[in-house]
Amino acid sequence: MEELMQNKKKKEKKKFTILGMSIWRVLAYFIGAVIMIGLLQYFKKNNFTLFFGGFLIGSVVEYLVSLFGEMMLHVKWWDYSNMPLNINGRICVYFSIFWGILAIFLMTYINKKVDKLLIWLKEKINIRALKTITIITIIVMAVDCVYT
Repeated sequence: MEELMQNKKKKEKKKFTILGMSIWRVLAYFIGAVIMIGLLQYFKKNNFTLFFGGFLIGSVVEYLVSLFGEMMLHVKWWDYSNMPLNINGRICVYFSIFWGILAIFLMTYINKKVDKLLIWLKEKINIRALKTITIITIIVMAVDCVYT
């Protein structure tokens, strides 16, 4: 009986989500993206090395995020077991190819747009105001992570 009450309380507990995803999943994706973009800087020589870097780094990060979710949070966000050329259902060749293509797109197109935006912001916004906004944002995010 006590176990049923605990299960009921767990179900009643409202979970915070962003576009239907848990905060932990969003955080895992964010960390994975930051790692991937940071490491891709080493592969910017040409599109072939960029594709290879995206393929490799994207696959490793995807595998580790999946492993972290299952081992630490006891959730399984995706399962590629039914897809060909998969490793433990965590990664598969189709998504690895996608990571390679995405790396080329991010580093040759999006990265240039972000750099232009940052230069524009640097010219338009007072550095002190930017630091204040950054600190407030970090505090709000930290409080939100602790609260949720």
